[in-house]
Amino acid sequence: MQRIVFILFVSLIIASCSNNKIETAQFDLIDYGISLSVNAPKSATLLQPSSGSEVWIIDTTSNFEIQIKKALSLTNDLTKVKEEELSLVKSTTGFSKIIKETDNGFVFEENFDETSYDFRYFVVQGDHKFIFQKIFTSNPSLEEVEQIFDIISR
Repeated sequence: MQRIVFILFVSLIIASCSNNKIETAQFDLIDYGISLSVNAPKSATLLQPSSGSEVWIIDTTSNFEIQIKKALSLTNDLTKVKEEELSLVKSTTGFSKIIKETDNGFVFEENFDETSYDFRYFVVQGDHKFIFQKIFTSNPSLEEVEQIFDIISR
């Protein structure tokens, strides 16, 4: 009997771990005025809420909701772009701490009325920078933000 309970327990753990895996695909954003391909959940939808300088990628089943903004950049140095954006984020009143940092971006904690999480990820092409972040109306957990950051970093 103990063996059956143990096997059932291990099976449940394995099943729950495999459910966190999100199947992804490359999305070409050129039709939205952004010359990038982005990795996102296969079932995601692309929207353009404004002019050709922004696109949203949304998959509500995995809580993957990001916006990618295209802006002119005064430099094509990725390190400088990241430093400028990090300084902007740190200057907001709700900024709490940096959780994770890579060459292309960072994950951070905010605390306005309650703790929330966001990220910034950057791509620089010529005189444009592309800024990836969560959509302001979304409220992903830290685990979800880290998963989003990992997916777009591939």
